[in-house]
Amino acid sequence: RRLLIMPIQQMLLGVGAVATKTYVDDVFSNYLYTGTGSARSINTGIDMTEGGLVWIKNRDQGYNHSLQDTVRGAGKDKRLASNLSTAQDGTDLDNYWAGYISSFNNNGFSVDKEGSGAIDWANYNKSGDDYTAWNFRKAPGFCDIKTWDGNSTSGRQISHDLGCVPGLIMVKSTNNSGDWMVYHREVGNEYRLKLNSDTNKGSGTASWNDTTPTSTYVTLGSNTGVNATGTSYIGYFFAG
Repeated sequence: RRLLIMPIQQMLLGVGAVATKTYVDDVFSNYLYTGTGSARSINTGIDMTEGGLVWIKNRDQGYNHSLQDTVRGAGKDKRLASNLSTAQDGTDLDNYWAGYISSFNNNGFSVDKEGSGAIDWANYNKSGDDYTAWNFRKAPGFCDIKTWDGNSTSGRQISHDLGCVPGLIMVKSTNNSGDWMVYHREVGNEYRLKLNSDTNKGSGTASWNDTTPTSTYVTLGSNTGVNATGTSYIGYFFAG
């Protein structure tokens, strides 16, 4: 049986209106594969030409997580690691020389690498190692991705296209080093979590401006992790 995602706006279309049904297995895949040590395409069954996020982790080794999305694009200088604070083009060796997504395809994605050694595939496709790829496609009622440049102004609103109130938001600076700042509805708008740190929820009033996200936008404070002048950010929005 297929699980249906029913965006709120579809429920409000009224009698006689035609709604496009979206199923979870059309927009999400937890795909397992074994590395081959050579350039290849990974068929997850998700149409990434529609936009989305791929999150990859080596299951055999303590290598870094790797996140790439269609908004920032494919390539070796577009990688982020959820366990690191480095920028997307940082020089951390495990992050920079460890493979990358070379293209987003209509049935998944392709991977390639820099360097000639086996370790240069570590995060994506090292021969014999097992991997998981969490593949999220952008879709109303499920997932959205936004970018913005910070301005240090409290109360700034960043729009999104979920069509419903987000339950989870993850924000990372892309051109500067900085923590991953996380909003979750069960933690509340006065606090924040961090993907790359084991610190507790901590007061985050400068992150979300003590304001609960709405079905159209999230409100930012002046915290450098989400809204510093001169810093660019990527935000991953997930429906509640």
